[in-house]
Amino acid sequence: MTLPVMGVAPGYSVEDATPAGVDLGIALQLTNILRDVGEDARRGRLYLPLDAIAAAGLTPEQVMSGEFVCDPRYAALMEGQIQRAEEHFQRAQCGVPMLAPAARLPVLAAAEIYGALLSKVRENRYDNYTVRAYTTTREKLSALPGLAWRAWRTPPRT
Repeated sequence: MTLPVMGVAPGYSVEDATPAGVDLGIALQLTNILRDVGEDARRGRLYLPLDAIAAAGLTPEQVMSGEFVCDPRYAALMEGQIQRAEEHFQRAQCGVPMLAPAARLPVLAAAEIYGALLSKVRENRYDNYTVRAYTTTREKLSALPGLAWRAWRTPPRT
């Protein structure tokens, strides 16, 4: 975890900020898993939760085959995991004011730009098997001014 290296704002401790940092780490990892389902499957790996796959009425073998990408059950599985990641991103937001001011922008940028991949998976109709979700350089750069404003407007703890 990078929190001890990034530092915290005056009035906060690493312990105060840790729960939000853990939520951000989970959100980023879930996003990575959702982006790379096809790539991982082609390498014989599956990182989606087995209970969620079963709850969607699918088997791990079906998910790994890629044959069910257009199936509504697969879309429901992906949407459920996207919502799970979004919940972690949302919970992580409370930690931003706790970060040292210099750490806020990079953390917000990572969360926002990486989190945008979830919308890309939706835009690709949940086909994360044959289509890799990505954000363009233009999208990343256009997000930075608003993120900088959010990072720098965070009031200190009194």
